[in-house]
Amino acid sequence: MKRMVAALGVFLATTVWADEIVIRQKLNEYLPELHVRAIRETPIEGLWQIDTGPSVAYTSADGEYLFQGEIVALSSTRNITKEAKRQLRIDMLASIPESEKILFKADPEKHIVTVFTDLDCGYCRKFHSEIDELNEKGISVHYLAFPRAAVGSDSYEKAVSVWCASDPKKALTYAKKGAIITKLQCPSPVKRHTELGVNLGVSGTPSIFLEDGRLIYGYVSPDRLEYLINLQ
Repeated sequence: MKRMVAALGVFLATTVWADEIVIRQKLNEYLPELHVRAIRETPIEGLWQIDTGPSVAYTSADGEYLFQGEIVALSSTRNITKEAKRQLRIDMLASIPESEKILFKADPEKHIVTVFTDLDCGYCRKFHSEIDELNEKGISVHYLAFPRAAVGSDSYEKAVSVWCASDPKKALTYAKKGAIITKLQCPSPVKRHTELGVNLGVSGTPSIFLEDGRLIYGYVSPDRLEYLINLQ
């Protein structure tokens, strides 16, 4: 019996692998410009999920048909597509180690938010001016750089200088208060952060990602953020 179960498992795994290969081949043939991060099975037999950055699409097992839209499980009202997008965001954000972020940790820590920030953005500055209140609520803030101006701009170079500073937390706070920051250069993660933000669909700042993958666009007060975090 155990051998039969093991054999069945191998067969199913091989079948899944074969289906994924077929789908990739078809996507490369029909949509060579499409960036596919991953191909996954869905709860629906014969329907596969394609991860394409911040979005997901669906395809038939033979790769001949492409679907876009939301899948909802009627019995439970679960939005399968929204859940998939949230998990995709979580996976993408996990690609940046803590050592590359500027952390304002709460003690004790109840929640973590990851925030794409622009040092010259007015609402980003307002958000940061309330960092102590956020920490008092048990909310830790992990900052990633997202200068909205082009690479090489003053705003971009300012972000590089902050991340290269000997005390990035202090430098970030000074910069958000409008202070002049000493220009520094180092192998900073600013370009990588910006590219990740673009891939996640970030178009403005602050963009606040919750631990469960939900995305909040723009500034919210500490009270509102706490409410949204606890909203299930």
